[in-house]
Amino acid sequence: MTRRKKRSRTSEENEAISDKVDVLLSEGYPIKQATAIAFRMFRDGELIIPKKTTKEYQIQNLRK
Repeated sequence: MTRRKKRSRTSEENEAISDKVDVLLSEGYPIKQATAIAFRMFRDGELIIPKKTTKEYQIQNLRK
């Protein structure tokens, strides 16, 4: 079996996954199931990943 190269996620992708987990938790899903659903949606391309502008990056980094 051929293994595919691991691709690291961007901060925007991680944030979209986290946001989806929060939505699923508020809908009543258990944490493990919500996480699994969010990652499956990411894998299948069902999550909308917003692109941040340079100004948004600067603002976010100032908060840290």
